[in-house]
Amino acid sequence: MNKRQFKKILYFLMTSLTVFMVTVTHAAAQQLPFYWDNINVIIDVQTNGD
Repeated sequence: MNKRQFKKILYFLMTSLTVFMVTVTHAAAQQLPFYWDNINVIIDVQTNGD
């Protein structure tokens, strides 16, 4: 295998990886964020004022 073939294969693999990563990160960024409808909080007030 000469250098030219090696460079072509390496270029193809790097391009494929880049396209794959851009697609995956773009798809992940398009997901809707999760919002709480409500948050249940129990507050205990002690008699000494704390």
